[in-house]
Amino acid sequence: MTTASGKKSLKKRIHVSVDPRIELLSIVLKLSGYGDLHEGRISDISSPYLHDVEEHFDRYSHHETIEYFRGINGIISGDLPVTIVLYLSEPPALGLQTPFDAMIQARVEDESVLKQYVAALRKFAGDAEFTEFFRAHQEYYQSIIALPEKSIRDGNHI
Repeated sequence: MTTASGKKSLKKRIHVSVDPRIELLSIVLKLSGYGDLHEGRISDISSPYLHDVEEHFDRYSHHETIEYFRGINGIISGDLPVTIVLYLSEPPALGLQTPFDAMIQARVEDESVLKQYVAALRKFAGDAEFTEFFRAHQEYYQSIIALPEKSIRDGNHI
């Protein structure tokens, strides 16, 4: 794309999506009671989707991953749970795409804790058939993506 002055114009784009890594983490955190520590989280709002999450995953509320997450709430907290999963590939593999940076390594002094964290998420994703659940809800995810996408197209940027 070229402007009237002949200079190339970079078209900026905002991509709206539902990230399966974040969905997996949200479910694990909900089951582990993390939401109880931080009231008013969006995962507490009643909806048909939340009902589906509870129906599918509540039987895993005592899964070893959930018990592990209950024990690490003080070790891996704040923005760290989300930051860590953003370094990983999509479930169920959850492979490390980029080495953890110095900030993460400084906040989690023992690298084995990071490895255990990733392994626990990977185990839960497989045992609880997270990928199948995520695939089955694509229509719902598309419906929640539609509104911000329309807003962006209409020029109402965040």
